[in-house]
Amino acid sequence: QALIIANGEPPSGRLLRDCASAAALVVGADGGADVARRAGITVHLATGDLDSITDAVRDSLGAGRLVVDRDPNRTD
Repeated sequence: QALIIANGEPPSGRLLRDCASAAALVVGADGGADVARRAGITVHLATGDLDSITDAVRDSLGAGRLVVDRDPNRTD
């Protein structure tokens, strides 16, 4: 099972943590990586055009865990 966390208004941190602990893969969709971090979750990777991810989260993940797609027809 995979959990994809999107940017925006998230559910409770507890619900996110419970779902993340049950998932084999946790993905942050762009700023969703920041949503995850605020809930105490480290994503396995972040993907999207990454225009909404903070530098702190981007740096903590490193280039190997960032999947960048700059095509707005697929990301926005």
